[in-house]
Amino acid sequence: EDAEVGIPRRRVTWALPFQMGGAAPAPAQPAGAASAALEVASVKVIEVRDVEVVSGRETLRVDLDASLSGDSLQIVRLVARTKTTRIEGHGALASLARLEGRLDATADPLNLDEMIALATALTAVPSGTAARKGDAQPGAAAPVRLRVKLASPKGSFAIHQFQDLSAEADIEPARFALTSIDRNTPVCPR
Repeated sequence: EDAEVGIPRRRVTWALPFQMGGAAPAPAQPAGAASAALEVASVKVIEVRDVEVVSGRETLRVDLDASLSGDSLQIVRLVARTKTTRIEGHGALASLARLEGRLDATADPLNLDEMIALATALTAVPSGTAARKGDAQPGAAAPVRLRVKLASPKGSFAIHQFQDLSAEADIEPARFALTSIDRNTPVCPR
């Protein structure tokens, strides 16, 4: 309880060879039986520095300051970088096991082409697993439900430049959608 964890300079390949939550529950133990499982009640400080997440041809470098209490992850500071984009944010995963939560983030600059490619790679549903909430099968991948309130003073999409973007990003298995886009965002060709 109240542990501190630091993870410096690592490389992680996504999709992971194990499920991130949502796995079929372990069989019940008889009353009074000893359990070999390790349960983490809380982690006071989680510090991740310069961790590289690779998915296909896409790479994301991450710094994170967070804490864990039960199944809830409080994200004090998140910095994520690609070749062009830099995103800073904070928020919480109300359920780490179900990967459900909300973040507030600012990207400066934001390359939407990179973000779409990366989100597509990170939310891909492995063949043979369920992608929609009603399709859950025992042992299927966890249904990611992440909502990101995103602001960007400048960025690009395809051949267009934009300024003062404000949008919501919905991230779910096999789905990345920008919604509630501020329609006053000026867009012009590069």
